[in-house]
Amino acid sequence: LLNARREDGGSVRGRARDHLAGLGDLVAELGQHRRGTPDNAAAGRRVPKRMDLLCNIVLVSGQVLGQVRKLATNQRADAEDHGEGEHDHDNDGEHAIDVPTAQQQHRRPKRETQSEAFVSEKVAPVLSGIAQVRQQVGELHYGERVEVLSKRNEYMKVRTPGGAIGWVEAHQLMEPALWQRSIKLLERVRDMPVQARGRTKVSTNLRVLPGRTEPRLYQFARNVPVEIVGRGVANWVQTTDEKDSGEPQENKREDWFLVRGIATRPPGETSSRAAETATTTEPGDQTVPIAGWVIARFIELDLPDPVREGASSANIRPVAWFELNRVADPSGDKPQYLLAATRGPEGPACDFRALRVYTWYAKKSRYETAFIENNLCGQLPIRVGKGSKDEPEFRFRIMNGDKEERVYRLIETVVRRVREPGESSGKRAAVRHAKPATR
Repeated sequence: LLNARREDGGSVRGRARDHLAGLGDLVAELGQHRRGTPDNAAAGRRVPKRMDLLCNIVLVSGQVLGQVRKLATNQRADAEDHGEGEHDHDNDGEHAIDVPTAQQQHRRPKRETQSEAFVSEKVAPVLSGIAQVRQQVGELHYGERVEVLSKRNEYMKVRTPGGAIGWVEAHQLMEPALWQRSIKLLERVRDMPVQARGRTKVSTNLRVLPGRTEPRLYQFARNVPVEIVGRGVANWVQTTDEKDSGEPQENKREDWFLVRGIATRPPGETSSRAAETATTTEPGDQTVPIAGWVIARFIELDLPDPVREGASSANIRPVAWFELNRVADPSGDKPQYLLAATRGPEGPACDFRALRVYTWYAKKSRYETAFIENNLCGQLPIRVGKGSKDEPEFRFRIMNGDKEERVYRLIETVVRRVREPGESSGKRAAVRHAKPATR
């Protein structure tokens, strides 16, 4: 009876009636055996005691089955009155026997989630199910929008832009609120001047704010080029997805870079590019621009050789560098550079503490340090342009209460600070014009 009930998934009907009819015939036949048929009587045979006990049980059950058969007959009549496929809710309490199916008993309750989400990985496989035996039925790419149908354990059931339905790991999807934050961040940094270029040393998480516990937007692979447009500081926190075993535990604060990069690449394209690339994307790339914060220590700056050697000899840590101009030389035009750097451990409030300008000395065919300024508390960004006489010029703000802006110009091989009328020259002990050789 229960099997018949579960197969139908509703009240007792359909195949249940056939089973009941067969049970009724079996009851009648067993009853005859209990009373003894004429043939049995003539032969002087009696039903064994065990069969007699069974018959007693069946006859009692037969009365119940008779009532059930009557209910089934009444329900069939109700179904004819109400039409096929409809349910008589008025008679639920009198006739229906609610027995959940085995599938319903073991089914886990579904928990509805947000109506949409966005892919936060370069590639997110779409799976046919969440069991151990499953197949990949498709893939999604960064930024694609999906409709979330349900969530189970660490997976989300989604409908893809193409209409396919499958399962995706939940950590590979981004909630709409975080996606909107990533868009606003990208818009904010889109026009910010590039302070330096580099590439990732290891797999590096891109976050919406400085800090390892902030929401993750994306993960760069190793050797991916990025443009640095800003700097920040956050408290050091060890997380499971960013292990840095070589880091001293006493380092309580760490530097972060605000970067622009790309989220995906066409199949087969290598991840590295030359340091001279002006932007992270090119026409026909079919890549997605992205912006966020990364740990500064995980970025290897693409420093020109004169800048790298000069910083190493001065024992300073580069933060930003720029090409100011180019000068003629028999071996070809030579660029001249500005370097902003800092000293000491990570985490200072100032973005940079020192400036260096490296110019080309044609007579000796080498670069020299034409300008040194220390004990600054400068703030990025540094903006490079042209002065009134087309000479190279750079400017930045000091991180003090007034956010004072300073302007400098390179005139041949001499750097001079440009002061506003009436502005005091102040102390100049920290400023030196020197020409130590840097090879």
